[in-house]
Amino acid sequence: MRFHTYRYRHENPSLLGRVWVLHDDNPLPPRLNDLGRWFVHRGRLTASRIWPPYTKAPPVSNAAFERPRDFSPVPFDDAVAWFERVHNANEAVLAKSGCWHPHPFSAHAGTGVSVEEAAFRIPGYLAAFRATGRTVYRERAFAAGDYLLRERVFADGHILLQGHPSIDFAYSAVGRALIELWQTDQTRVDFLDAARRIGEQLMRYPISGSANHACISAQLLAPLYRITGEVRFRKSYLSRVFRHIPFQLNAGHWPGYNEYLWYQSIILRSLVDAYVVLPFTPEFTSRKDRLAKSITAAANWFIANQKPDGRFPLMSNTPPAGFAENEVVSFDGNEFAPASIEGGYRGHGGYELDALISVVERLGAVEFAPMIHGYAKALMATGLLWRLEFNTMAAGRYIGFLADVANDPPAARRFPDAGRN
Repeated sequence: MRFHTYRYRHENPSLLGRVWVLHDDNPLPPRLNDLGRWFVHRGRLTASRIWPPYTKAPPVSNAAFERPRDFSPVPFDDAVAWFERVHNANEAVLAKSGCWHPHPFSAHAGTGVSVEEAAFRIPGYLAAFRATGRTVYRERAFAAGDYLLRERVFADGHILLQGHPSIDFAYSAVGRALIELWQTDQTRVDFLDAARRIGEQLMRYPISGSANHACISAQLLAPLYRITGEVRFRKSYLSRVFRHIPFQLNAGHWPGYNEYLWYQSIILRSLVDAYVVLPFTPEFTSRKDRLAKSITAAANWFIANQKPDGRFPLMSNTPPAGFAENEVVSFDGNEFAPASIEGGYRGHGGYELDALISVVERLGAVEFAPMIHGYAKALMATGLLWRLEFNTMAAGRYIGFLADVANDPPAARRFPDAGRN
């Protein structure tokens, strides 16, 4: 086991890569660092306007949502059974601490326990609890939250990171999960207090040059602004999101590795969070307009690229995803075993369904429902698992969507032991 993850070092770095390593080893004072990053950002933006990134993908509209493919909902009982299969696999790797270990074939296995193991499962378990009433799901979510407060979140808002030591990404995910726990039980103000401290540390962190890493901060800072009314949270998430909106291509996605399906999903969900809490006042009208166009184009990328079987390409040119394929497993109730998905990896699931469902829940775009059903079917059809934290978020968010948005019959009638352990 490795308890520490070292910075990535390219074997043959470019000149820019060498400068980056030099900066990592000898970081500038914060103000100089921010200034340097601003100059790099302006340089990238100028270059992208002179030499726009090439994409084979056709342009999409940023004015209105296109019409998606037509898919019918998954029967509620089948969706609940999907989540229960994921839950059973989670139980096999559940630790006494209340968190989960990665399964043996996960990329993070043997590198400690990343906080995402808890942070991405919590929203899935809470959604599953609301949809079914099964108290064990609620218990797992709150035990994971207690674990985060007890063992990972420091008094000043910093977090002990393992496996995936990315501050903007991990802090945003943990903070969002803690807010969702507080929204479920508002007597637990310790969750909200911790999320606020994490947000304060996140605002001090430099704006990432990666679109998904910069934008995901809105998933924590935007709710904190809505809940507290503190303008500093709003200023911070707007500066991060609007640094990367100009790089969006006319096909609706972002260039480079940010075009990967899961990163496109993270950005879309973050844009939705940024939009819904921004006031409709003259001061913000132009930014609301820009966010709306960006959301529309990003969502239309999904509509334009969904396949007849419900899946999405991992990118427009569908590259291999070997690192993710290696994490695919079967689970027989006792052991995990390597497996492969016929037709290739179908995405992480959690990020994607979370983003698409948020478009319906937060923006009222009910016409997106068939697309969500189609993708859920594509994930379920594999009968397999990959990163369990993503499986949990995907299956949980989907049954929550069926119960809350698609107006399925009350869960108590569909799940005989609802409310029991």
